[in-house]
Amino acid sequence: MATRKLLKAAADVARSARKRTTPTEAASTYFVTPDDKSLEFFSSGCQLLDLVLGGGWCLGRMENIIGDKSTGKTLLAEEGSVNFHNTWPEGVIRYVEAESAFDKGYAAALGMPVESIEFPQLVTPKGENDRTVEWVFDDITATLERLKGRPCLYIVDSLDALSDREELKRDMAAGTYGTQKAKRLGEMFRRLVGDIEKSRMCLVIISQIRDKIGVTFGETKMRAGGHAMDFYATHCLWLAHIGTIKRTVSGIERIVGVDVRAKCKKNKVGLPFRECDFQILFGWGVDEETAAIEWLLSAKRDEPLRELGVSKSGYVALLRSLRDSGKRVELRELNTQLRELVGRTWREIEMTFLPTIRKY
Repeated sequence: MATRKLLKAAADVARSARKRTTPTEAASTYFVTPDDKSLEFFSSGCQLLDLVLGGGWCLGRMENIIGDKSTGKTLLAEEGSVNFHNTWPEGVIRYVEAESAFDKGYAAALGMPVESIEFPQLVTPKGENDRTVEWVFDDITATLERLKGRPCLYIVDSLDALSDREELKRDMAAGTYGTQKAKRLGEMFRRLVGDIEKSRMCLVIISQIRDKIGVTFGETKMRAGGHAMDFYATHCLWLAHIGTIKRTVSGIERIVGVDVRAKCKKNKVGLPFRECDFQILFGWGVDEETAAIEWLLSAKRDEPLRELGVSKSGYVALLRSLRDSGKRVELRELNTQLRELVGRTWREIEMTFLPTIRKY
């Protein structure tokens, strides 16, 4: 009898020891828990995308968003601006719009705080066009000097719309290898990366993509401007258009959004090569709730969703009803519950792919 009691006590001790988090297990949670990191994050506007990034966009780092047309590159910059402003109302947001395709009224209708954002004019002291890498370098340097500890979101939209000063002087008919701009970009990032890390600036660079001609294997797309961002950016987030969303009202059909796949091919603050799908609804932005529900359904979390009143067959109508009827409070409450469930499920899944012990 005494022997059985001793064996049971020993088993209980062993079981409780297994439940306690060991130092190596705590190290594993670092890769999937943003709160464990000594960085300041702000949301991208989509909880699922924040988890792909390892916590969201972060201060003191350079971020690179790469994508084809109509994949939400500028939209992510706009939603990032909203969440940055909500997190740090005293912070500085500077938006360098080099493509001459930005509509402040459209951005304001989506919720972007345009009145609190600086939109600099890319001109020389003489008033001439100066959409160049050199101008951006000087402006970032000047911005860093005046921050004095304040957080800053600096957006360049887009890198491809910038020239360099040598190119502006060159005659259009003159031949060129086109490598001068890439060299200037490499020099700019080398000289800025240390100062950005010491500051609380988040530098977001938007890049367009180009086709690789004659490629038969490997990557078929590339960004313009050289490979500098591959090495200096904390995140290289690639966006791909995977479909359109249609809706029929009173017999009339319209395209009301697009499906986008985001893949983080480089991540220095989280696990790389994670991806997620989300919808962009015209006039609304990233449909965070639909992205969360569809991901949870794919992860076989039907029961927790039913507890929230969400069904596989009825979630589209439910979300549309909440938006169309203006039920903002109910939608935000559902969003909060979904964010908690998505975060917990994501961590559970990712932990199964991580080693249970450390190498060192």
